[in-house]
Amino acid sequence: MLFGAAGTAVAAACVGLSLGIARADNPSPLYVDVTSKGGQCSDGLKVSEVSIVKPLCTLAKAVQVAPDGATVLVRAGNYPKLTVDRAFGDRVTVKVYPGEKAELRGHTSPPRPDASAWSSSVSPT
Repeated sequence: MLFGAAGTAVAAACVGLSLGIARADNPSPLYVDVTSKGGQCSDGLKVSEVSIVKPLCTLAKAVQVAPDGATVLVRAGNYPKLTVDRAFGDRVTVKVYPGEKAELRGHTSPPRPDASAWSSSVSPT
């Protein structure tokens, strides 16, 4: 997924998306693990505490706290609709953790058969 200025998003393939302008000094990745596969998740962690064994629980929290230039690695699981309410100065990249399948389902109920693809619908702010 790509997020740009004023929190706009552009749909991208399941591989991932990036928002904003690329930076050379990328910070450590943030991990999101709704199922606590790699370790107990918590959205109460400080950015400096997030790791593969201490992940965030929600994609929304990760995108909200991700520093400009960060990569968010999303572990396997089903993630609800993502609403981005922040401005991005530099690129924030959201990618599926290597070898796993994460689904951003949106708010369709019941889920569409093609709901495994990353998608977004954004109106300019």
